[in-house]
Amino acid sequence: LRGEVDAGFVYSTDAATVTEKIELIEVIPTREKIVYPISVVKSSKNKEDAHQFVKFVLSSEGKRILLQHGFLNPD
Repeated sequence: LRGEVDAGFVYSTDAATVTEKIELIEVIPTREKIVYPISVVKSSKNKEDAHQFVKFVLSSEGKRILLQHGFLNPD
């Protein structure tokens, strides 16, 4: 996006957010699925907010938003 290279590898979810700037040439499957863990950090100073965020991401609305942006449903 900054014009520093002619080609590169990006996650499909990243490419989906800037379709007007990225030309998708090929999708390369991964051997293992890419996982984005979510958890509350033990040393968090905002544990209640962190728990609420995790709860939201895993809610129906959170899952809908993830799907809308190219992510799969969190398990």
